[in-house]
Amino acid sequence: MARALTAPTISPSDIVYGANQVTVTFARSDMSAQSYRVSAYAMDNPGVAVATIDVPADVTITAVLSYPFVYGEGYYIGATALADANNPLYTDSSESLFSTTCDYESTQPPTSDPFTESTFKIRDRDYDGNELLYVGDTWVTFIIDHVGADAQLTNIRIKKKTDNEWTPIDGIPNGQSRTGTSGDYDWESGACELGDYYEGWGWLTFDSLEETTTYEVEAYAIKDSDCLPTITAVQIEFTTLDGLDIPSNLTASECAPTSITLTWGAVTNASGYEAICSLNDATVATLTPTDATCQFTGLTSATTYSFKVRTLGDHESYADSDYCAPIEAATTTQLAKPSINGFPRASGTTKYTTLQIRLSKTIANATSYEYQIALDENFTSGVKTRTSSTVTNGYPLSGYFTGLTSGTLYYCRARAISNDAAYSPSEWANVTNTVVASKLPAPTGLEVTDIGATSATLNWDDVENATGGYTVRWRQIGASDWNSQNV
Repeated sequence: MARALTAPTISPSDIVYGANQVTVTFARSDMSAQSYRVSAYAMDNPGVAVATIDVPADVTITAVLSYPFVYGEGYYIGATALADANNPLYTDSSESLFSTTCDYESTQPPTSDPFTESTFKIRDRDYDGNELLYVGDTWVTFIIDHVGADAQLTNIRIKKKTDNEWTPIDGIPNGQSRTGTSGDYDWESGACELGDYYEGWGWLTFDSLEETTTYEVEAYAIKDSDCLPTITAVQIEFTTLDGLDIPSNLTASECAPTSITLTWGAVTNASGYEAICSLNDATVATLTPTDATCQFTGLTSATTYSFKVRTLGDHESYADSDYCAPIEAATTTQLAKPSINGFPRASGTTKYTTLQIRLSKTIANATSYEYQIALDENFTSGVKTRTSSTVTNGYPLSGYFTGLTSGTLYYCRARAISNDAAYSPSEWANVTNTVVASKLPAPTGLEVTDIGATSATLNWDDVENATGGYTVRWRQIGASDWNSQNV
């Protein structure tokens, strides 16, 4: 059976009060003790320690408890011998409690409570009074604002609401930068810049908190190391938020000469997202889309940018996430616009139903060309499309658009395309007012008059639009060849 360690014995002379601290000295009570825990309790609330410290076992144990002890107030000092957690032969001792009275009085007269004209609060505004978020999923930021007060230091202590023991962060110089770790809490303090809303001393941020957990914080203002602190602490309770997931699968889904479109996996409970575009570590633009996609415009062609995205919470139940790992994507170079001609097929009966489109020259870095015809200049009616990479005698051809209507006006255009992702399609080059050739009807009313020995007269009805005249053919019956004459 495990043996309980012997509790230490402390006499009144072993307890010495000083400025904002008490020093407790006693002899080692059990050679098997690994360390000792010393705590201080206010007599009006003996169930909650106002300060606690663990010190390694030695021949003589000296523990210094930091707390704004008040002259003339009563306190209990408790001491416990702690066993090695890995040694099953021993258990912790019971806690010895000793009743004491703070007998330390400052050589300077106590100051008035600095918080009568000051604040210590969760920072929720910037210097101009704009509301900001200063409670996250694993952190919180406070303002220490001593406007018109004479405080130089701030003693702070923090604990989970469900815990009994406080973790002290003592003697934070107002308006000075410091970092430290106290117990399970990482913290950082710094100076506030003067502004319209805050004119005070500084700020304090706790990191490494637990998500969705309620904490209690108390702060005491101190004039200097020889002066008593304020009697009443400023008390704040807050609950950290639930952390949202970091966006995943960030992708540059479409790159153009002056724009890049991003997509990523949607995050449950997101109120929106924040996407940042950077160039050479400098922010170019910031977007806050509500959906898992956005487009950055106004970029420079053929330039590589960096992108990152984070999830935004509602700041009531959910905190913003961290940024995802950045990706890089480059804007493209737009191919040069081609110059084209459109005309009917040169010969044969198909010239009445066919149009041909030809480029005047090839386009550098193009691998193919897209050709279109339509019945309107906006290319919304009767649109036909062909793509070709064929080059004949140095000219890329579309082939032919066939099956068209004779005598109809068609609008034609073309653009250059590349298989290389670094190049985007060119602008469309337009050719308008290209008419498929019309086939004139055969003359009617043909008759022969004034037949003589070596001549005859032919008569027929005029054909509209026959501006080029007529071709007359004749032959002797039975002959295979025709005679021809243009009139």
